[in-house]
Amino acid sequence: MNIAAKAIADSYAMHGQLSKLFRGYYPIRKILLISLVVVSAFAVILERSLYRVTLSEFQMLQLQQQELSLQQKQLQLEASVWATQSRVQVLAETKLGMRLPDSEHTILVKL
Repeated sequence: MNIAAKAIADSYAMHGQLSKLFRGYYPIRKILLISLVVVSAFAVILERSLYRVTLSEFQMLQLQQQELSLQQKQLQLEASVWATQSRVQVLAETKLGMRLPDSEHTILVKL
């Protein structure tokens, strides 16, 4: 029994009038009670449906996050490879024509 129906049933049961409600003494209240139960049932169905959709979206986003995390790690590894000393030295020598200075052209500065 949902909360709205239980609250109404409890209020009538406390006064001993629940049996009168269903015997026809209060047809408007009977219709109201039934309509509240039906509306409440539809609300439960809607909430379950929204929960399932939200859960599905959450799982897809978790999968996407895992894929992006893996891609980030791969890119960090690639960046570290591109920035290694030997790679920079090879590029400086081949593309820029740079070379290490000879020992006679090197000056040591002491601070």
